[in-house]
Amino acid sequence: MINYFTYLLEVSICLVILFLPYSLYFRRLTHFQWNRAYLLGVLVISAIIPVIEIPSSTIHEPIEIGLEMYLDNIGFENFSNRAGDEKIIEKSVSMRYEWIIVASIYVLGMLFTLIKLLIGFFRLYSIIKNNPNEEKYGFVWVKVPESIAPCSFGKWLFLSPSALDNRQIVKHELVHLKQKHTYDILLIECYSIFFWFNPVIHIIRKGLKQVHEYVADHYTAYNDKKSYAQLILESTTVSSDLQITNSFSFLPLKNRILMLSKKRSSNLSRCGFMFTLPIIILLATAFSKNIIPDEKTLISKKSYHVPLFNLPIYQNKEIHLSTNLNNPQPFILPIAKEHVRVTFKYGMRNHPILKVRRMHTGIDFKAPEGTPILAVASGIITSTEKSDKGYGNRVIIDHDNGLVTSYAHMKGIDVREGEQVKQGKMIGTVGSTGLSIHPHLHFEVIKENKKMDPEGMLPKLDME
Repeated sequence: MINYFTYLLEVSICLVILFLPYSLYFRRLTHFQWNRAYLLGVLVISAIIPVIEIPSSTIHEPIEIGLEMYLDNIGFENFSNRAGDEKIIEKSVSMRYEWIIVASIYVLGMLFTLIKLLIGFFRLYSIIKNNPNEEKYGFVWVKVPESIAPCSFGKWLFLSPSALDNRQIVKHELVHLKQKHTYDILLIECYSIFFWFNPVIHIIRKGLKQVHEYVADHYTAYNDKKSYAQLILESTTVSSDLQITNSFSFLPLKNRILMLSKKRSSNLSRCGFMFTLPIIILLATAFSKNIIPDEKTLISKKSYHVPLFNLPIYQNKEIHLSTNLNNPQPFILPIAKEHVRVTFKYGMRNHPILKVRRMHTGIDFKAPEGTPILAVASGIITSTEKSDKGYGNRVIIDHDNGLVTSYAHMKGIDVREGEQVKQGKMIGTVGSTGLSIHPHLHFEVIKENKKMDPEGMLPKLDME
């Protein structure tokens, strides 16, 4: 469910960004067919971008972001029933209920939008069934009362007998049929069921129907714009509330008359549509999914790229990396033995809430806040980072043979970058900074940019 909501969020962001060029520039142009194609393209491209798969060639550190990593830092699988852990479990369950509430609101919105659309279809069906029909050349004329404004849907033209005598109105509605505008409406209506919460969808729906009218007006009033504009003004006496149709009396009339009299946009202005390609490429880079390489490829690569808004989830795949680091200096424990409580080791695990398998790239040592953290081996401090996100306060030590150790979620940092430390030196204290809700040390071993299993380098560990 979380991945689905992530998809909805990414599609919504793409919709907003891709709609901006139309709102700011394209809608003022008289390239109506181009505008129609662009709006439809916005819908299709926004839905495709988040599911594009790009083969990954590099491996970076997994981004600790979102609910999944939040639960990882909790160490949910290893909770006991001790009083100290009850608050953590309660907070996790509370978060789960919050997602249930969000999902319930979303589903209710979908049902409301779907029911509204079905009511629209039922009204059309009732009008077709309860009024005389007559097949004409390429369409079906539904003889509706004068109170229903001229409109069209699919192969049906809803016209009163008096409207049928007006060649301009008939020609206008026939343009809608020949241009297959009904398919556009069906697409945007189906889209709105899933993205009912996004106001841009409703703006695009109105913009698309307005472009339909511009197209029909253009072909109908090509030789007599003045009389046609007068006909449009007279149509205000009858309005249509059939939202899924193309109506001759579509509002606002002022914009339609302005477009009739507006000078045709130059062919050069079409080049503006080409400038949206870099935007599409950037969005594809930001939101596309990266394919996880197979095991052999993964081991041979230095890093794994994690795209924006996509969490590193390894499903149904065990990854075995060598722990033979050829390090001449044996490690000590990063926390004094009397305080060591291992909550989770390196490796794949089944998440009890998200129901997915994913990689835990280090070892978690649970200890009281303020417990001293020790350098497992001599080396040079290459990084001291203070943050309230991700790994939180963190220290990285560079040892011999390209070996690096990482100490995350620290409370205090007692060393500085560039400082040379000896094995056993206190480099900081245990905390709960970053995406963590209980004091613990997240310890990682990195060899040539590959995260290794630290257990083979440390004294024997006992799970909590």
